[in-house]
Formats: sequence, C-alpha cells, structure tokens
Amino acid sequence: MKRTAYPLFSILALAALLAASGCKPTSTGQTRANMQTRESVTDLKMRYPQFAPLLAQLENESNIEWDKAQQMANEQERILQMQRANRIITSNSLYQELRRYETNVQSVIRKRDELDRLAVIPEQRTLQRLAVEKASRAVQDADARIMGSRAQDFTAAFYDARDANAIIRDADNSLTEVRRQIQVVVPANAAPGGNTARPPATSQPPRGNSNTVNPPRGR
Repeated sequence: MKRTAYPLFSILALAALLAASGCKPTSTGQTRANMQTRESVTDLKMRYPQFAPLLAQLENESNIEWDKAQQMANEQERILQMQRANRIITSNSLYQELRRYETNVQSVIRKRDELDRLAVIPEQRTLQRLAVEKASRAVQDADARIMGSRAQDFTAAFYDARDANAIIRDADNSLTEVRRQIQVVVPANAAPGGNTARPPATSQPPRGNSNTVNPPRGR
C-alpha cells in the first residue's frame, strides 16, 4: 500500500503550531489517547462488522507509525510521531462518521423516549404517538442503511455511513420540533417544575426490525 511521506518541514511546522497554541503534548498523553482510540475502533468493528476490514487497515497503518515512534531517541520527535500515528485513525472520515452515528442515534433514542413519556393534552396525543413511531422507523431505516453496506473502500463506506447519519439527523430535528409544539399536562397539585412524565405505555413502538440485522444494542 502506498503511504504518504512526511517531510521534515511538516514536523517542524507542527511543532511550531503546538508551541504557539500553548499546548504541550506528552508521550504519556499520546499513549493514553492511543489506547482510547484502539478501544473505540474495537467497539466499532464489533458493531459494524461490514466495516471491520477497513477499520483494521487503519489500525495496521497506525501501528506501523506507532512502532516508528518507539524507535526515536528524541522526545519531541517521538511525541510528534505518536500524534501522527493516532491521527491516522482519528482523522479518517469513515471513523469520524461512525463515531458521529453512534452519538446521533443515542440522541434520537433519548429524545424519542422522553417524548413518549410525556403527559400531553388529549388533542396532541396523536401527534405524540406519530412522532414516536416515526423516530423508531427512522432508527430502523438508518440501521438498515449502515448495516446493509457492501462497501469495499473507504469512500463508499463513508457515503453509506453519511446517508445513515442524514436519516438520523432528520429524525432528531423532527423530534425537537414536535417537542417544541407539545403542551404538557401539569397536574393541579403539582409543584412548580414538577415531573410531567406519564407512566410508560403498555405497548411501545417497535425498537428494532426483526428483518434487519442491527448492531448489538437496544433501539
């Protein structure tokens, strides 16, 4: 695989930038960041096995650069090389999009469940129910889009993940708008700022599609 060469001037420029920003990275900090990134990649490979080969490729490239850092005697050069190794993963667009998808899905699930628990005025119960069901379908559709990817390269995989993220972002915006419209019923004997949630419904909207292979987590 062809790899990008990093000339000396780029190392010096990065060092100057770090110095100007007042940021002083350490080998300990870079090692900690590396461990956290590896854990994140391992989790993503488990959740999205269709992308595991691409994520493993990133790991291998990062390992090569990381090993180079361990051979460097100069502390500053070693730290810069460690940063470069970490950025091979963290700056990758597919990795970033998958991390973003995880965050966005959890946001939609949280907003959906919060909306479902609200005690709303009778006239808006249909609006509430439809919004909750629409959000559940959006999560299913997004999961199906990303889990059904057959991409063999980073560009195609990124676009599949981006499309799934677009579905989730639309659902998140829709939930926010519905919540803005909803009028919550406040019991007459409730204290100001009291809990306005209602008990969970006996039948919840579908959280997963039995015909779709979803990541190993609840939806």
